[in-house]
Amino acid sequence: MLGRQFPEDSLEEWKPNIFMDNPTLIMSNRYFTEKRLCPHGEAIPFRTDVDPKGILQKMTGVKLVHTQENHVDYYELLKESNGNQQHQS
Repeated sequence: MLGRQFPEDSLEEWKPNIFMDNPTLIMSNRYFTEKRLCPHGEAIPFRTDVDPKGILQKMTGVKLVHTQENHVDYYELLKESNGNQQHQS
């Protein structure tokens, strides 16, 4: 579908990264947004597992805000003794 919007050969074919024989996506997110870019954005606190010493929280204030748009959920793959796998947040 996107191919119709761009000249031929202007896009690179997407190839996923591989981790432990599984295709993966590499993503990133900013911890902060400049307040001037979201003047009505509601600040939320950092989770303690993300900012255990409160260093990032101390950086918020006049110029920077941490909003729901900056929030990231982290998941861990757990392998049980019977070989089953589950994801835990």
